Amino acid sequence: MNILETPPISIVRRNHGIEHATVHILTARHPNLSLIGRADAQGFFIYGAVKTEELKTAAREAIARLQNGEANLAVHPR
Repeated sequence: MNILETPPISIVRRNHGIEHATVHILTARHPNLSLIGRADAQGFFIYGAVKTEELKTAAREAIARLQNGEANLAVHPR
């Protein structure tokens, strides 16, 4: 088994991908929005001027889109 596939590394990598996808979606909606994200084994944090409900909606959309094959969302362009 590859070391990157072992918990907790694989869990952090998954959460990091969801974090990037969430930021990707939010900055597509708000191009001038400045955000910072941090992922760990429990999930991820987004720091910036974004409302909680909009963040939740973007995170749910990010998960759905990643599950539907949009792996490119896991790599944020900035």
